[in-house]
Amino acid sequence: MNRRLRSRLDRLHPDLSIDRQEKIDDSAPACKERVLVVNQPVAVRNFASDRKWVPATITESTGPVSYKARLSDGRIVHRHIDHIITGHPQPERVGNRRGATANGRSRVGTAKRR
Repeated sequence: MNRRLRSRLDRLHPDLSIDRQEKIDDSAPACKERVLVVNQPVAVRNFASDRKWVPATITESTGPVSYKARLSDGRIVHRHIDHIITGHPQPERVGNRRGATANGRSRVGTAKRR
């Protein structure tokens, strides 16, 4: 029958696999559940252009971890929660990377004059 036959000795020893699984479940770090609400301001991942994140507003929940968001230009996009940032989104500036100044010019190779 493809199953393990039980003997009287099996009844004397407790089933440790259940206890082990409960111990693993209790010690596992609990991930914080991320929930977004309708009309919440967010930033969503932009796969179409150079700007990585664009401001948007949540319009509806389409599943336990997916949402629809309205972009500032009126388009509605569908995103997984991993591609959504909550809080006060600020547009990413071009040229604000390491080695560049606020006006977009590179600082590499410039020396200070005394």
